[in-house]
Amino acid sequence: MQYRLVSFLALSLLVTAGCQRFPDEVTPQPRPVRVTQVSAQGALKFAELSGEVRPRVESRLGFQVGGRLVERPVDLGQKVRKGQVLARIDPIDLNLQESAGKAQLTAAQTEAEQIRLDYNRALELKSKNFVSQAEVDRRKAALDTALARVEAAKSQLGVQANQSRYSVLLAPDDGFITGVEADVGQVLAAGTPVLRWGQSSSMEIAVTIPEGRVEDIRQMGKADVRFWADGDHVQARIREVSSVADPATRSFSARLTLDTIPDGVKYGMSAVARFERKDAKTGFKIPLSALFAEEGKSWVFVLDEKQGTVSRVNIVPAEVEDNQFIVREGLQEGQWVVVAGTHVLKNGQAARRFIEPTKTEQAKR
Repeated sequence: MQYRLVSFLALSLLVTAGCQRFPDEVTPQPRPVRVTQVSAQGALKFAELSGEVRPRVESRLGFQVGGRLVERPVDLGQKVRKGQVLARIDPIDLNLQESAGKAQLTAAQTEAEQIRLDYNRALELKSKNFVSQAEVDRRKAALDTALARVEAAKSQLGVQANQSRYSVLLAPDDGFITGVEADVGQVLAAGTPVLRWGQSSSMEIAVTIPEGRVEDIRQMGKADVRFWADGDHVQARIREVSSVADPATRSFSARLTLDTIPDGVKYGMSAVARFERKDAKTGFKIPLSALFAEEGKSWVFVLDEKQGTVSRVNIVPAEVEDNQFIVREGLQEGQWVVVAGTHVLKNGQAARRFIEPTKTEQAKR
């Protein structure tokens, strides 16, 4: 009897379970997508380049003669005046050479004076027919040779005197010491750089231009320069662009001349140069994140707010600059283009525009 009761209860449960209705299938919610509304206008082409404040005239200064460096009274960053002593080398050997040159000149002058006296005696004797004309000519040639040796000795003494003066390195003009490349005690060959010197009357911004932007930036010509130290903005113009790329970075060095030099700006400071130019052609500027490739073509997703769906649209990027590209064909004024998450979307998928919550809404969460 108990067995029949248990079987009856089990069968009742199965029938009851089979009579329950399953809930309706859940309708997928539209996917929120980040979009930007495109507007056709003359595209603003721009570029921002990091730079450094440098002097227009900067030279590596060294001695014209070799020797041991015995004094360097200036340091990095120091302001110097024209003619100020920057460094000295040991002048002992140079002074000895100058002394030897003076002695050689004195000997040549003494010898020339003796030969002159001999020549004058020969002329007197010739007037009395005691010597021949050939003897007079010989003594005249000897005198000319002696006088030539005097001139050679004077020139040699001038060279040695100059070398003695070259033992002192002087500032060529007012400026700053921008680098130190040798210190006291070093034995230097002629021409070895000792200091780097920059002229104080000119100041420029040194930048490097990527090889793909050289012509664009050259055409822009002018830039707005901002200094990191104090935030001042100064207008500048391109003075020169190198015609040869750096072999390591494949970029081109350029110099910008400042219209004015703000107070407090010093050599070596950092700056940012922003170049801008309005493009005469109209187009739509869209982030690169909106672009995806499929079937060998370029596409973007466009959101139709009325239909609540996204559809892919074939476009042809006209130009790429930094992290954006310009489209001149394929889009229409006012369309909403998806700018993020295109890799998870499908053509015709339900979607809605994502609206960033306000700070108040974020605080409530």
